[in-house]
Amino acid sequence: MSPEIRTTFCETFYPALRTEPAIAALAAAQAAVRERHPQSTAWAAFELAGFAGMTTAEKNQFAASRLDFTVAKGTQARQQDDYAEASRYYQSALTMAQ
Repeated sequence: MSPEIRTTFCETFYPALRTEPAIAALAAAQAAVRERHPQSTAWAAFELAGFAGMTTAEKNQFAASRLDFTVAKGTQARQQDDYAEASRYYQSALTMAQ
């Protein structure tokens, strides 16, 4: 999946998530990817890993672990001199942290 597609998804999903239910934010982000990248079927690769039934503490722990995982993947790519991939992971982590 191209960085442009990931960027399109994240730039739509995370702002929408602030004001809409997660499923609506996902649908909006998938639609944005289909609209801006009609040649790609990558929009279907995005899915939710839910918080349903989690306490606030569990939600925060889950979110922190995803953030930590994403940063670690960026660091791993950087250590392998794959700066484009590292940048993609770091950008995702920054988007998550907002």
